Amino acid sequence: MPDWEQQLKERLAELKLAPAVQEEVIAEFAGHLEDAHEGFLKQGIGADEAARRVRNELSDSRQLARRIQRAKQGEENMNNRTKQLWLPALVTSGLGTAFLAILEDEGIRRLVLRTPPVGPAQAYPLWLLSLPVLGFLGAYWSRRAGGAISARIIAGIFLSLIYFAVPFMILPIALVVDHRAPTIGVLGLAWLLLNWAFLPCLAQLLGALPAAIGGRDERAEDRSAA
Repeated sequence: MPDWEQQLKERLAELKLAPAVQEEVIAEFAGHLEDAHEGFLKQGIGADEAARRVRNELSDSRQLARRIQRAKQGEENMNNRTKQLWLPALVTSGLGTAFLAILEDEGIRRLVLRTPPVGPAQAYPLWLLSLPVLGFLGAYWSRRAGGAISARIIAGIFLSLIYFAVPFMILPIALVVDHRAPTIGVLGLAWLLLNWAFLPCLAQLLGALPAAIGGRDERAEDRSAA
């Protein structure tokens, strides 16, 4: 009886698959090819013809190998993106939002800047001082996970990006739900974004840049050491 595992290895060799993928394909198809060969023999088909028909099915194994490889690559890319960007970005953003909520619940005194005619801007100095730490944490986490410099910076400043997007999502909804809702105007929106997006972004960027840029050659050093 032909050695179907060996024939599968020969057919899959040119695809240059990862060892794990190749083993998975062989495990999936070797038994199937053997069963198909025995089935042809039981039907009275000659051994040579049976082997030829089974070899035609080897093309299916190549297609399966390609599908598995693409699926594994897509899964790996998604896992890397989660580890390098989404996880550090969301965790540090959650920490920053939680700390802001604690300050509000505890009644910590705000810094109030009056800027007529758009009204006062209120900020928590303690919260702003915490943002460089969160920016550093997000960028460093992404860096340790192997993220590119762009991913590190985005992970570091993600909280301010959320706060930048919030007014553009909430204000149109408020106007649709309640037509009497006051409009803040362009100047008011600019001041709101300055207070809750741009200043926090600068604070987070201050902490994120050292962590993001400082380890730019880390992966190259790891590869050379290996």
